[in-house]
This record gives sequence, structure tokens and C-alpha cells, in this order.
Amino acid sequence: MTGPEVMLASPTKGAPEQALAALEREGGWWAEVKLDGVRAVLSRQADGTVTITNRRMADITHRYPDVVSVWAQLDFTGVLDGEIIVMRDGRPNFEGAHRRDAQSTPGKIRAAMAKDPATFVPFDILIDRERDVRTLPYTQRRMIMMNREIPGLSLASQDTATMWAFVVENNLEGLVAKRGDSPYRAGRHGSWRKLKHTKRISALVGALVPGRGSRGPVGALVLYLFDPDAGRLVGIGNVGSGLSGASLRMLSQRIGAGQPTVVEVEYLEVSSSGQLRMPVFKFINTEADPADCTLDQLE
Repeated sequence: MTGPEVMLASPTKGAPEQALAALEREGGWWAEVKLDGVRAVLSRQADGTVTITNRRMADITHRYPDVVSVWAQLDFTGVLDGEIIVMRDGRPNFEGAHRRDAQSTPGKIRAAMAKDPATFVPFDILIDRERDVRTLPYTQRRMIMMNREIPGLSLASQDTATMWAFVVENNLEGLVAKRGDSPYRAGRHGSWRKLKHTKRISALVGALVPGRGSRGPVGALVLYLFDPDAGRLVGIGNVGSGLSGASLRMLSQRIGAGQPTVVEVEYLEVSSSGQLRMPVFKFINTEADPADCTLDQLE
């Protein structure tokens, strides 16, 4: 079975605060908390049959018996778009969600379900009973879900500043800004925009990873931070995204000359193994003291 093609959010340029200010000036936008999980479309028929498809429209129902068992008991008929999440330490856990989604055999699914129970968080409705509501504005679709008392509905508000403060305070992934008058249309159209809550650190470059093809001689930087308690450097992963030709030339010169090199890197979060997730190189910080590149920067 295949599901419907989903609507996607376009990335915003610049700092999130700048994007939020622009949205507030324009008006008509809502902000939804963006949860770190697996995109999913859940369908429940009148007889209680539940099916789940991913953003590639593939059937993944068998991977989530815990989600199916919950939704099979609910008084709802229709199709919802949302996110399957795994909670850990009070917040959505990226690794847990994607570890769940990677399991395909019954035994591994049962083991993963016991360790990482999953929850479906709906944020949009496509079919209400037998009525296709995708042409309705976002605000009306949201009202339908609220009137139907859809459980676990995502947090959303027209107060974009307050929602961003909530994301920062709770160290969540970010926001998806949605135009109140936007219909649900497959693909990217600019009426949904994602704002990521990224962090920034100063890290030491320990080595250069050779590049491939058009990337040239350097493909990525190997990053380290100093652990004062252990008295040693700790690897926190590689970064290749964001590197320009000019930056690569300067880095090659500095590393080749044996100069300690500090770079500023943005990242989304830290994995359980201490590696940066989705790191992006920003610039070489020639003013930074390498001694300040310590492990306690990581959140």
C-alpha cells in the first residue's frame, strides 16, 4: 500500500530570529513545534484498520505495532499527517526514532518497541471521515482536528515569538511556520517554512579528510574538543557542509604549517555517542584561544 505525497517545509535563510521577525511583519503565519522523529501519514478506517506510510509513500505499518494498537481503539476515521517520535529524558530523541524505523523483522521490532516506545503526533488532517479537506486553509484544518479532539495534537500558535522561546527553553528541534490560509499541497511551495534551533561551538581541527570528485583535496574537517576532566582531546565528528573553496585553502595552509586551528560550527544536537548531528562549518576563528575549545560547550 502507498500513502499520499506529503507537503514539505522550505528552509529559511539567515538566523531564526531574523526569519521570525520577517514572518511577524508579514502577518498571517502560525508556528508549530517541530519534533525530531520520522514523518508519517496515519490512516484509520471505520472498522479500526490502521495503516502508516512514510514520506516516500511506503507502507511502514508493521514497524509500529504500538502506534497501531493505540489508534485502532480511537474514535477517528480519516487520514492524518504527523511525526512518529520516541521520547527520552523528556524530549523527542532523534536516534531512538530512527533506530525504531530501521527495524524490519518481528523480533527486532518487538525488542526496539520495548526499549523505544513510539508515539504518533498529528499536525495536519488530509481526510476527515470521507471528506478530502486538503483544499481548506490550514486554520480550518487545525480547527477540524481540535473539534474532533484528535489526541496528542502538535503545539501551534499565532504567537511566533512565544513559540520560539518555548523551543529554545526546552532545547527542541525548531519550528515550522505555516501560513494560516495555506491549503495542503504535496511538495514545497513556501507556505510552510522550517526554522531550526541550532547551537554553535568553537572546535579544534585535528585533521582534514580527503575529498572526492569535485570536492577537491579536502572533503571534511575532523573536529575535537578538550575534556579537562580526562585531560585529553575528544573527537566530536566531522564537518563538510558549509566549507567554501577559500576556507579550504586557508585551512590547508594552517594545518600544513602546524598551526592550531579553531573553527565555528553550528549543529542541531549531540548523539548519544558524543558526535555532532548535522554540523555546518561557519568560519575560521583566528581570534579564538584553542584552550577555550572544551567539552562543556556541548548541550
